[in-house]
Amino acid sequence: MEKTNDGGRAFPDPGRAQSAKQRQVLTETGMTLRDYFAAKAIQGMLAVPDDQRYGDRADKSLSVQAWQNWCVSGMVEHAYRVADAMIAARAAAGAA
Repeated sequence: MEKTNDGGRAFPDPGRAQSAKQRQVLTETGMTLRDYFAAKAIQGMLAVPDDQRYGDRADKSLSVQAWQNWCVSGMVEHAYRVADAMIAARAAAGAA
């Protein structure tokens, strides 16, 4: 299974480390850049009003709750696709 490029840590801060151990903790823990980009993407998606976000619920066999759960899981997956595209664009441009 291929490892997804997570872009590294979103906010590494080794400069304030007092020791090698602390430097390791400050550079290897926390949110990845992929998570940060996905959070920003989904923030924009969720800013859309509910009636526009979920569409017309064409599949009436699903309850409203099931439809919303399906839409939300789709938004999460899409947010990570957006994040992956952003990381790929950074790599193509030579960004670290």
